[in-house]
Amino acid sequence: MVCSHQSCDSCGQLQRFEFSIDDSVWNLLPLYWKDKVLCIECFLRLIEQQILNGNLNRIAISLDKFQFLGIVGVHTSRICSILLDDVK
Repeated sequence: MVCSHQSCDSCGQLQRFEFSIDDSVWNLLPLYWKDKVLCIECFLRLIEQQILNGNLNRIAISLDKFQFLGIVGVHTSRICSILLDDVK
């Protein structure tokens, strides 16, 4: 079991949940963000910036392009500690 805490490469906020976005949607962002970690708020803000800057036409992103993978972050650190202590 691995308990890690990733933070958003845009705002620095610790991730609260793990998610996946279809490559067809992720690739709408500038190439700089390709291998970065983003919170959902920053992902949506960056997509909106692309639209406002005229780099992207307004789009509708359907929920089937997003996949919830689990809860992570500070609120899970106590759970991770308990689980890892039980393994020792």
